Amino acid sequence: MRKVYLILPVLFICLAVSAQKNIIARNPDVVIGKLIKIGSPNPNWKDVKVRDENGIIGKEGQVENDEYSPSPKFPGLQKDRDMAVQSKQGANSSVAVSNGFSGLGYTQVCPADPTVAVSANYVLQMINGSSGAYFQVWDKNGNILLPRTYMDAITGKGGLGDPVVLYDQLADRFVITEFANKSETGSDGLIIAVCASNDPSKTTPNWNVYFYPTTTFPDYPKYSVWGDAYYCKTNDFKRNRYSGATVYAFDKAAMILGNPTASMQKFALGTANKYYSMCPVGLSGTTTAPAGTGGLFAYLNDNSWSGSSVDSVGVLEFDVNFVTPASSALSIAKSLAVAAYTLGSGTAPQPNGGQGLDMLRNRVMNQPQYRNFGSSASIVLAHVADNSVRWYELKNAGTWAVNQQSTYTPDANYRFMPSININASGDIGLSYNTSSTSVFPSIRFTGRKAGDPLNTMTIAEGVLKAGTASSSCSGRYGDYCHLVVDPTDNTTFWMTGMYNAASSWSTYINTFNLTTGVVGAVKKPVLANINIKETDNILKAAVYPNPAAKTLYITLDNYTSESTISIMDITGKTILERKANGGVTKINIEDLSSGVYLIKVINADKSFTYKFVKE
Repeated sequence: MRKVYLILPVLFICLAVSAQKNIIARNPDVVIGKLIKIGSPNPNWKDVKVRDENGIIGKEGQVENDEYSPSPKFPGLQKDRDMAVQSKQGANSSVAVSNGFSGLGYTQVCPADPTVAVSANYVLQMINGSSGAYFQVWDKNGNILLPRTYMDAITGKGGLGDPVVLYDQLADRFVITEFANKSETGSDGLIIAVCASNDPSKTTPNWNVYFYPTTTFPDYPKYSVWGDAYYCKTNDFKRNRYSGATVYAFDKAAMILGNPTASMQKFALGTANKYYSMCPVGLSGTTTAPAGTGGLFAYLNDNSWSGSSVDSVGVLEFDVNFVTPASSALSIAKSLAVAAYTLGSGTAPQPNGGQGLDMLRNRVMNQPQYRNFGSSASIVLAHVADNSVRWYELKNAGTWAVNQQSTYTPDANYRFMPSININASGDIGLSYNTSSTSVFPSIRFTGRKAGDPLNTMTIAEGVLKAGTASSSCSGRYGDYCHLVVDPTDNTTFWMTGMYNAASSWSTYINTFNLTTGVVGAVKKPVLANINIKETDNILKAAVYPNPAAKTLYITLDNYTSESTISIMDITGKTILERKANGGVTKINIEDLSSGVYLIKVINADKSFTYKFVKE
């Protein structure tokens, strides 16, 4: 709960900022979530079949193949030539390919909708199952820590799937989600579970579960982590007819604490195609947006939709005030003209005459990402255009502008389901599905390093998992892939996606690092300049990153009891001391002056001393 004396200053700042913005809506609807404290899997939970190979089934369900698709009001305008095409692969072939590990497998439903999140120690993937959303937890070696579990066995609510998993790096918490409809829960709505600890593999009560009822069926929910809230956007249906889009802000501080009055605020928008295309922007890293910046939502506005002379992308901003909801507002942060594109045919072919695969060409794909570099900030986003991937970097060094953009079309293969991210070095990673008459549905990637020539993916395309068969599981090939940045090194990209090793789909989890040139599952966050003697009387440990600016991580392997971690200056004077019980310990070093320090870890009869640089 906020202190009373902070309410007036917070309200004043919100109003002052909002007055300078192009407000399009005020006074959001407010909904109090229903808190359900069920943490461990319920072995007596009765699974009810709600999905099959055609999609959602049930009294009020949508059928995946009948999904609404925006139609151009001005089709004659969608003929401009794309002048931002990258027609050749990048020449940088330094990123080697190795193996990741298999994700969750076929569940007799279509599509899988794979989504992944990664913390310092855990990898959590979600997919669709016949009774809603499944999730599973691995360590970073690919060892299963919590086997495949239905989310509704945790929540006690009969969900339908369309899962999204997030890792909130600011709070060190996982968030798992799915939607529900009235045939299963008595009301349409959104189910959100926030891990009550930083360990999602525990089988003891470990989740704060909320159900937020909605007045329409909230299809295609997409979520993001931001500094002040969890944000979401849905495409809504009433009596199986599209009724418009809705944006939401959830009080994450209250949800993390398990507050029974954790509220949600929402704005219902119209049926404009640009709102249908919209997706919330997620925070990468721990540096939040400047004070007064609300949650961001990126959208497309093809000129065949708008009647404009140019195609554009835009950003909405949701300034939420959970204390005084009347002060919350939705505004247009920026609308930016971009190079012309066409949305393409909509389906990707397969070998052997397999059915076309829906490329979801009319929306910003999961998940645009924001990263604050201090002197500037970037948003990266991607969508399908001209049967391939169009990507952008929007940059704010005072105001938002298009810093670079390109349609990645290095050959005749189709590329779709793109997911994009930007790491702390400014490297941009891009992963996607690939298919054609000669290429089975596969997962590939490319990228660019910070400082490379603009508008170009300079990394030669790599294969994260090759398909070996055509898909026969409906024409839907998922709602998204998912690409995230590892929070321990802020450099490595983790991804998950669908591919076909047989006529039924599979999923895969893999990583690539454009800085080190390594592809493959991260085993340990050990850097090349860490010299560790692994003898019997030496504690096996790793210190990273080095140099470090704000946070230092210490990983202990062969510990036997509680350890003492000391940071000393170069003279040996102890500056701070912490206790740890192995695993990964995070230490805030933001208040240390720049310079060279020693870190010493003592565990029973073992010890470890290492030198690091504070930037």
